Amino acid sequence: MKIAKPDQGLLYWFAVEKKLLISITITGLLYNIGMVIVIFMKSPGLGLILCIVLPLLYAFTRFVQKRILTAHSENRKATADAAGILPETSACIRSIHVYNAEDFAKNRYDHVIARSFEAIEKTNLYDAFYSPVILTCSSAVIAVMMGLAAQQGRYLDLFGIGVGTAVTVINYVNKIFTPLDSIGKEIQTIQSAMAGIGRIRAFLNMPEMTEPTPAHSKDVISLNNVTFSYDGKKNILFHYSRDIHKGEHAVLMGRTGAGKSTIFRLVLGLYEPQEGTVTLNGTNPRTISDKEKRSVFACVEQQFHAVPGTVKDQITIGNTDITDEACTKALTLTGLQELIPHLHEPYRENLLSHGQNQLLSIARAIVTDPGILLLDEMTAGLDARTEQQIMEALDRASEGRTVLSISHRLNTADTHQRIIHLV
Repeated sequence: MKIAKPDQGLLYWFAVEKKLLISITITGLLYNIGMVIVIFMKSPGLGLILCIVLPLLYAFTRFVQKRILTAHSENRKATADAAGILPETSACIRSIHVYNAEDFAKNRYDHVIARSFEAIEKTNLYDAFYSPVILTCSSAVIAVMMGLAAQQGRYLDLFGIGVGTAVTVINYVNKIFTPLDSIGKEIQTIQSAMAGIGRIRAFLNMPEMTEPTPAHSKDVISLNNVTFSYDGKKNILFHYSRDIHKGEHAVLMGRTGAGKSTIFRLVLGLYEPQEGTVTLNGTNPRTISDKEKRSVFACVEQQFHAVPGTVKDQITIGNTDITDEACTKALTLTGLQELIPHLHEPYRENLLSHGQNQLLSIARAIVTDPGILLLDEMTAGLDARTEQQIMEALDRASEGRTVLSISHRLNTADTHQRIIHLV
């Protein structure tokens, strides 16, 4: 998939629009300069006052424009984030319920809504006080002009004007301040449009992107000089390096606390090492997209965690892209053919034995055909017969895949295992 290059026609019209705005601004500025010159000829003193006041008002207008534009841009970003969170939450609603992450999802959405509300409040605040400031300044200038125009003595030459001239000058002053007041009435609309144009321009200026090569093309796990600590004091792993190559079945063995589960969590991308790198198929597992993860690797844990729904839902975990045929293949491979006719029936906790649930967990892992399997002490606490069934299912599921497992006992039947001792 490619993101298309910016549309040159749109960019052309953006350039035209920018030049048009500059032209309008210069025209308005020249208009006001002409008005000030006329007023200066009628009343030099009033002309000087306007030469002081107008630059300040233009600076104030620019200040308000920037703040409103920033607020509108933040509001659009927050709106875009909210629009992305909603479908993501809907698609992952089952996982959210299973892992009791409702508060996390709620707080995440509340945060973007609060950002949007705060941005809108800022635009309303600036819009509310802009026009009153302009009108107040206009009235103040007229009041000062009339007061000084009535002065005699040394102020007469500077401010003294007749009644007719005063009326004309007041009309000119109003013509100067009217455009500024009009800007205040339309400033929200203008800056909102500018924020939208800015977002479109930013998107169109994005570099062309191509879809990356799927991460499971190499099927290799690599830990390079990894140091990791949970509390920042005691290192579980210290400058640890290990490579698991494509098609290899490696078994982590060692005492409790030696780092077996820690390596699993690092490979899954649940933690980041303090030093060194962890790569999965040449990629940091924390950067692999959620959509791609299930096709890259799968983890089979000691306990099966059911989700609300049908038997099929236990395998797909709500992924509607997984077909009945894929589920049937996964169940057959794990020896659970008796469940195939019941795919669309409700799943009950007492429907299967503990061993069958473990087999269902394997089916869940391999249904997306991942290149890597992570097995966490799958046979712990099982009787010999059930353990044998699971080991046979694992052998079938592991064929053609890279496997990293945790075990406290060596499976002597598998002569292709590479044992990795952790001390």
